[in-house]
Amino acid sequence: MKKDLYVLAQTPQGETLRQKLKMLVESEEIANQSLALQILEAGGVPEDFKMSLFMLSYYYSNENTTQARNLWRKTASKPAKFFVRKNEYSIPYPGYEIFVMMQNIEDLDEKYYAKTIFKLSGGAYGFEYCLKNNILPAKELLDLHTNYNTNTYISFSNENFDRIPPEIGEYTNLENINIDYSKITDVPEEFFNLKKLRYFSYNYSPLQDNTDVIKKINSRIPMLKAQKHFEKAENFSYSNKYTQAVKELEKAVEVVPDFTDAWRTMGQYALNGKKYAEAVKPLETAIAQNANDAYCMRNLIEALYRGKEYEKCARTGEQIAQDTQKMQTLQDNEYALADFWFYKALGHFYIEEHLNSIKSNEECIKVNNYAGGWYNKACSLSKLNRLNECMTALDQAINLDRSYLSMAEKDKDNDFENVKESLAFKNVLKKYK
Repeated sequence: MKKDLYVLAQTPQGETLRQKLKMLVESEEIANQSLALQILEAGGVPEDFKMSLFMLSYYYSNENTTQARNLWRKTASKPAKFFVRKNEYSIPYPGYEIFVMMQNIEDLDEKYYAKTIFKLSGGAYGFEYCLKNNILPAKELLDLHTNYNTNTYISFSNENFDRIPPEIGEYTNLENINIDYSKITDVPEEFFNLKKLRYFSYNYSPLQDNTDVIKKINSRIPMLKAQKHFEKAENFSYSNKYTQAVKELEKAVEVVPDFTDAWRTMGQYALNGKKYAEAVKPLETAIAQNANDAYCMRNLIEALYRGKEYEKCARTGEQIAQDTQKMQTLQDNEYALADFWFYKALGHFYIEEHLNSIKSNEECIKVNNYAGGWYNKACSLSKLNRLNECMTALDQAINLDRSYLSMAEKDKDNDFENVKESLAFKNVLKKYK
């Protein structure tokens, strides 16, 4: 008995049905795809549905894949079937050459395939082919592709790229552009809007021989020059040459004053080089430019403590602790948070604010059951003559880290002067000998 191919009917009702079926088969809902496949199985497969079935067959992987593949095979040409057999494993992850191979096969639409797979992959595949062949507007392509690359990086690193679209200038958060091995010879005027650009790689491209353009890029995007100083600083740091590293970072922020990473790193290197006073300004500047930096806040409090600016250490720590946004940032980083409370506690201790020191040590212990927090809490409790609590904290410290036994015995700073003659103190030390 002959099938009623109602889907193929050249009537207004048939056209309406095909439009609805197209939406169903191209949706990402399994139930919609399944319904469309049942109707196509019974009512026929229109020519312009072949690529939709092809996508469902070889890009998706769900319960509809087999049925879609069988339907596609029933209607596909021999060249199309041969292409699939040869490239089956590359089809879901296509390179440029896959689209080119499709161009010569009548019932495979490479433009439809490139556009669809680019969107479905979230910008991972098909970018270069779509851009070169103007398959989608450049803005739409760049939106999805930069989002796929975390909004700060984009690559035109392939011989198939011969231009950077002017729309690139709208993506002012870009920090890294790679055009290695491309055929790009120049950049559009809009390129110079990218003031945050730190890395621009053009190896093995015609641009590397265009010295005039390179000079113009370096002069009009100062961050590229600042980044070179940043990289020199990193190289110095690898051999612990922190003084030279800091000098390079000073040059970087002279070129770009709002180069937060340079300020942050300058403070870190000064701290590493034990130049505590020199670490403070860079860290304060970095925090002012980007309040949501846990390590900057942690490092600032340590630098103030180690630089013996105890009053400022305690007061700055209090200001941070009262700032909800800053504390949320610290709470997302347990290491930085524990150290923040630890050094803040020491700041309070050395200006004899022992109650505040105890509270900060308790916060440190909550985050990380750190022996140093227990020991410093014991020191403050000793200063307040709270013997029993002091012994409990000291016992915890030594139990976690035996080096505190020797520290308590020697008591170089006389932290336990009020309690060291007590039997309780002697018993705690005796317990761990």
